[in-house]
Amino acid sequence: RPFAAAQLEAPVAKATFGALDFVDVLGPRPERREAFPPELLAETTDAELQDIVESASHALETPIALVSLVLDQVQWFKAHYGLPPDLAAARATRRDVSFCQFVVRDDAPFEVNDAHTDDRIPQHLPKEYDVRSYLGIPIHVDETVVGSLCVLDVKPRSFSSEERARLQRLA
Repeated sequence: RPFAAAQLEAPVAKATFGALDFVDVLGPRPERREAFPPELLAETTDAELQDIVESASHALETPIALVSLVLDQVQWFKAHYGLPPDLAAARATRRDVSFCQFVVRDDAPFEVNDAHTDDRIPQHLPKEYDVRSYLGIPIHVDETVVGSLCVLDVKPRSFSSEERARLQRLA
């Protein structure tokens, strides 16, 4: 059954007072719905994508890797490796806490070296799960960016040009 059916109409989240825990950089984009064919949103395990996220995690030596589809109000994990149990069970987060929304907005790789000191990103995931670094590469369907292949780490780090190239090849 398609995951996004009920999720596409969810209300837009607001930022909290103080540090921005929630940031929505995409805004409403109803035209993006057409980029997600039903088979892409099927809640089935995709063995090929699962192999890719595991390869990404090992190749870049990060504890977490995802194929994240960025929908109207959620990011859905089509494949994942190394997620905390509650996120693995949910297979999604709100879009306004995601780092992947920046990949979709810019249709370009996005890197965070230390989320605790990076003003660009929402602070919910760094606070809740101690996510510190991130590298995401766009994934396209018919020339529309639908999400990212990304790796996350719980320690601050930079990614080398070789690591960025490896993740790009996997994407």
